[in-house]
Amino acid sequence: MTMIDSVRAAAEQAKSKHEIFAEEIRFEVFGRRDHNTALTHIGSVSAPNEAIAMSRARWVFSRPALIEMCIAPHSGFVTLTEADSKVKVKVV
Repeated sequence: MTMIDSVRAAAEQAKSKHEIFAEEIRFEVFGRRDHNTALTHIGSVSAPNEAIAMSRARWVFSRPALIEMCIAPHSGFVTLTEADSKVKVKVV
């Protein structure tokens, strides 16, 4: 085994052990400042998993102080566009 092969093997092993090298997922971030307000979309973060996404969201969006923060993968949302609103629905 050459030195290059050893380095490649070590890199692959490290990559499989640490999700930080995994493909990143886009998460939408919602928050509220007090109990009298609705959750509001405050931005998005990219991360390989929910735990890292929440950590990144706290780091980026914690000022001003929020009493609640929620994240959801962007792929979990159903997007409705203006074109979708032109579809006629038959009421039975």
